[in-house]
Amino acid sequence: MATIKELLANLGDATTQTAAKEQTPDAEAAKKWQAAAKKLAPMLKDALKSQTGDVRKMRAVFAFAKEKADSGEYPSALKALVKLKQLIDEGVAASKGPEAEWRKTADNAIF
Repeated sequence: MATIKELLANLGDATTQTAAKEQTPDAEAAKKWQAAAKKLAPMLKDALKSQTGDVRKMRAVFAFAKEKADSGEYPSALKALVKLKQLIDEGVAASKGPEAEWRKTADNAIF
């Protein structure tokens, strides 16, 4: 399993490697991938650091997206980033809902 540092390093690699591939016929798709990955980077970083949501799934989906982008399969990579954004949003929503308050109270309770 990749560490947070490795995932964040891969995220940086994903955006810089894509810039080098912009000379291919899929230049427009590569630009979309790069923009989406760059936009999601801070959100993913925050979710991983705070362990918000299903971080295991987030890591897997990001690894899949990066693999697809690295092989030039940008439509699949972009679909994976959409799923990643949903996972991040679900994690944020769960951390702010009534269950989150209950969990905080339960976690801090002394039994």
